Amino acid sequence: MRDSNSKKKEILNDKELLDELDAMSEDLEPFVATSSDSDDAPICKQRKKYFDVRAMSKSQNVEKPNSGKSTSSEFEMPTSTKCNQKQQEHQSTSTPLISKLSDILNIAVRSITMDSNSKSVRKRKDETDVKKQKDEITDRVSVRPGELPVKLFEDRKSVLTDLLENTQFASVHHICIALFVGACISSIVHDYLYNGKVRMGLNLVLKGFRNMHLMIMIWLLVFLLSCVPYFGVKYWAQVRSSLKRKSLQMYFWDRISLFLYIAHLFGMLYCGSSLLLKNEMGFTAGLSSIVETVRLMMKVYSFGRVCISRVLNEPEKYSKQHPTFSHYIYFFFAPTLLYKDSYPRSCEKIRWGKVALYFSELIGVIFFCSITFDRAFIAEFKDYGIKHISVIDIILTITNNAPYGMLFMFSLNYLLLHLWLNAFAEMLSFSDRLFYKDWWTSATYERSVRPGELPEKLFEDRKSVLTELFENRHIASFHHVFIALFVCVCISSLVHDHVYNRKVRMGLNLVMNSFRNMHLMIMIWLTVFFLSFVPYFGVKYWAQVRSTLKPLQMYFWDRLSLFLYIVHLFGMLYCGSSLLLKYEMGFTAGLSSIVETVRLMMKVYSFGRVCISRVLNEPEKYSKQHPTFSHYIYFSFAPTLLYRDSYPRSSEKIRWGKVVLYFSEFIGIIFFCSITFDRAFIAEFKDYGLKHISVIEIVLVVTNNAHLRILFMFSQNYLLLHLWLNAFAEMLGFSDRLFYKDWWTSSTYDRYHRTWNTVVHDWLYTYIYKEFFEILAPKRKFIAKAAVFFVSSVFHDFVVSLAIGFYLPVFLINLFVFGEMIAY
Repeated sequence: MRDSNSKKKEILNDKELLDELDAMSEDLEPFVATSSDSDDAPICKQRKKYFDVRAMSKSQNVEKPNSGKSTSSEFEMPTSTKCNQKQQEHQSTSTPLISKLSDILNIAVRSITMDSNSKSVRKRKDETDVKKQKDEITDRVSVRPGELPVKLFEDRKSVLTDLLENTQFASVHHICIALFVGACISSIVHDYLYNGKVRMGLNLVLKGFRNMHLMIMIWLLVFLLSCVPYFGVKYWAQVRSSLKRKSLQMYFWDRISLFLYIAHLFGMLYCGSSLLLKNEMGFTAGLSSIVETVRLMMKVYSFGRVCISRVLNEPEKYSKQHPTFSHYIYFFFAPTLLYKDSYPRSCEKIRWGKVALYFSELIGVIFFCSITFDRAFIAEFKDYGIKHISVIDIILTITNNAPYGMLFMFSLNYLLLHLWLNAFAEMLSFSDRLFYKDWWTSATYERSVRPGELPEKLFEDRKSVLTELFENRHIASFHHVFIALFVCVCISSLVHDHVYNRKVRMGLNLVMNSFRNMHLMIMIWLTVFFLSFVPYFGVKYWAQVRSTLKPLQMYFWDRLSLFLYIVHLFGMLYCGSSLLLKYEMGFTAGLSSIVETVRLMMKVYSFGRVCISRVLNEPEKYSKQHPTFSHYIYFSFAPTLLYRDSYPRSSEKIRWGKVVLYFSEFIGIIFFCSITFDRAFIAEFKDYGLKHISVIEIVLVVTNNAHLRILFMFSQNYLLLHLWLNAFAEMLGFSDRLFYKDWWTSSTYDRYHRTWNTVVHDWLYTYIYKEFFEILAPKRKFIAKAAVFFVSSVFHDFVVSLAIGFYLPVFLINLFVFGEMIAY
């Protein structure tokens, strides 16, 4: 009786404990619900397991009063005696409770630790995802012990398809489109003036693809011959299965079949090449026919190699696995040379718009190569065979057109390995589209063969856009391409100067002429620089005197000081411009002196605007916060036009090697621009003023050299906004180096002007746009924007006019009139 009562009491205590556990579990259920998709999957599984056990135990306890004993087999241990069975019956009621209680405690502790470490887990996951993305273009292989790796096909995009999803890299694609448009315009103008017909490179295309119908006939013949091995291998396997294994008949049958197979391969090659030599075709048509012949021969070999080895190793299994003829045809059009029984297929529908885009770009690249090749190489050798052309002339032509050679190399790779293969992959739903890797990052030859107020400027520690992009090896490869272009231009200049001038100048003539009387530029800069010190002491003196005056005296003192401040600003501008007009200097020296004058004037205005408003709003506090003269000097050299009491400073030591590298690139780009400008524009206009040059001839020169103008624009931006400013930022430890944004990805005129030069944009935004929007014309965005465009265009025209010696309102028309209309 006592045993039964104690047992009932234990059951009641267990039920109470289970009810408490149920209440605790309800508190823990949100952890399971919210963490089911979290990073800590094992913990979530363990929690779920607990709740499943809890539900099972609950149902079992409901049945206990009816049965009088536990029916759970999950928590009972097998026994052989009644004594042990009774003991285990007693333990079976307590063991699940103890285990569930420990589970709850473990889950609670793990939940707290998981929530506290969730950020670090996500961070590790993000780092893993980034590493995984970097390794996506790695060609995976399946490795078998003791054998070399085997190609593994999988669902993946082409490298350029992935890269073009990045807006930074896609801008390069847009630049190439702009180059194509420029080449077309140049070709139209040239053909209309000199030939009277607009051909746009069509002559060379028609010659290249002459007798294209013969190329199609050759391809059809070789394609039909390539179908023979499919039936041949099938017939050989069937006959071989009827022969006795390791018999003399099988021996001779295998050797005869192998001989016929090899003879057929070389017969395909002979057929294609002999028909090409027999029939006269254009270069591109002939090249395409023989390349297709070799491609089909390689496919036939791959198919035979796989199927023949399968017959030899697994003759019984092969009869059931012989590929269908439709799959064999699919393999012949698939963009791969390796035969497999199956390939990864895209589950999406065929994007015919994408296919049309690929073929449109393909035709565009063909015409672009035709135009540039016709205007570069063919024009130079049009008299080849009629008059003597020396080896030096040939070398000179090659070096002069070396940039075009590099452009052809990239264009042909893009045309064949990206556009052509991706078009067929899309039509065939072939999803493994890694037809090439990032060969442009190769460091060795072996691998290449493989509301309210507007926000204010916030300074923070950050790198320049190009500095971050150059950490990506794909973007850095373009930097290496430009270095190769610089080397090609230097070699071309060396050969040209040695042949025609007998002196090697390397563009030094134009550099010396542009920086003529550079010592005068330094004198003008020193004069304006010392004048910029006056406002520092002037504002300090004005604030000290103002604190001692009565209201009426203060009123006149403020107006008088403001007038002197404005006079000093325009006096700096007048001093710099008058000295420039008085002394004769080269274009670059004069432009640099007036740009530096305007820069210092903008810095003085920024300093005065901040300090004067501080005196007017907090006169007592300002006496303790007046900036030191050393900080004012730092601000004068810092790569920013906005004054702040402090700037983010780099904690690292000055990397003088980096500074030297910046200035080395700076000098290199100056010589690069000098050489190309001398050989392109100056050579065309060397007789300007001596003989009549029509407007049409000027337009022709401009269109012919449009691609060089684009190159100059990029070079000048890189030279001033990246190299020059980063060099001074490195020397001064100035860590906010976002001097420009990714303006090359701009799709609107407005964004381009906001991103291409953030140093000047920040000043215009803070002291022109913000002042108009908040004070002078509240909430009127159009007036504020018009004021920005007007001030910018006026100062641009002022600077350029002083540098060239006459006034031409180019920026006032383009930037203020048309620019404001487009931006609005």
